[in-house]
Amino acid sequence: MSRKNKKVRMSSRIDLADALRKESSLSAFTFDGPYRLTGHDLLDNMYCADNGRWYETPVDWYGLARAARQTSWHQSALYFKRNVLLGCYIPHPLLSRQDFSALALDWFVFGNAFLELRSNMLGEPLNYGTP
Repeated sequence: MSRKNKKVRMSSRIDLADALRKESSLSAFTFDGPYRLTGHDLLDNMYCADNGRWYETPVDWYGLARAARQTSWHQSALYFKRNVLLGCYIPHPLLSRQDFSALALDWFVFGNAFLELRSNMLGEPLNYGTP
């Protein structure tokens, strides 16, 4: 490739950038408005708590829950994934469909989820549930 071609390409990029800056009919669009941010949301993520037994990550769980419902495309994608899993779910005597639905949605929203084994008075497993 000759030097002449390189210069032409560079000048054409500069001309294109100048033309785009001068063009008044250019517009941008968004699907929703800007995210609302309160003053304490930024400082909520700047702590590191140690309770002696485990390390608590500096994650604002309420902020994550709000972010999942912030815009329509976030919420619909999460519920779609949950519904796909529910469609493939095979019922189990210890895990109800409702508890599995809550577990799947917790996993998609927060990135972690767990089940609690509920036992009867004899110590036998009663069911699994989300806390």
